[in-house]
Amino acid sequence: MKLVDLEHLAKRKPRALSGGQQQRVSLARALAVEPVLMLFDEPLSNLDARLKELMLKEIRALHRSLGFTAVFVTHDQNEALYLADKIAVLNKGRIEQLGSPEEIVSRPATPFVADFFGYTNRLADARLIEPGKAQVGPMTLPVGHTGSGCKPGDRGVVLLRPNAVQVEDGGSGRDAVAATVLDSRYYGGVTEYRLRLEGYSADDITAVVPRLVQPLPAEGTQVRVHFVPDSIAFFHE
Repeated sequence: MKLVDLEHLAKRKPRALSGGQQQRVSLARALAVEPVLMLFDEPLSNLDARLKELMLKEIRALHRSLGFTAVFVTHDQNEALYLADKIAVLNKGRIEQLGSPEEIVSRPATPFVADFFGYTNRLADARLIEPGKAQVGPMTLPVGHTGSGCKPGDRGVVLLRPNAVQVEDGGSGRDAVAATVLDSRYYGGVTEYRLRLEGYSADDITAVVPRLVQPLPAEGTQVRVHFVPDSIAFFHE
């Protein structure tokens, strides 16, 4: 109980405990038998965002201090990235990729893995021009990762994480692309844009600016964006 900071609640009835405190009790009960292996089956799914953050830190600290092996099942990519030494991404019972968090995020093996780990922007009808470059409509985009077997001349799809789309503050960089703001909103401590790229109307994309932009750009505002290859991948369709 001391390990999970519950000593001061020892005489409290279960119904008088909060959701986070009840999860700590579950954790204490499991740890009491000094397990070699622990299975966590989506233990944080019913907690609010703040409690989830606290429990994640607690599980990570306990894992490091006690040294048990843990299998942690989750649908939340951020939980997996925060806790794992190795991640297995499953799709319909099949492991699509097994690797370190860095490998999974920077070199996703399949479009499913890429989409699950935040490559949520999709630009269809792309062509790989050369290693590291793809043509999408009138645009040439840098590509940080290509799927297995992809070669110049192949047609496919470009997947981008929102952080790969960087909105310039009134700039006109050499590699910048014009875009129109369709929507903008605050999301946590960042500003999220929904954009349509000039000359390419097939798919809208989302960009994230890591600050609160004031005032929020109105619909129809013209901006320029450039692309960071680290979070851009090309796959066969």
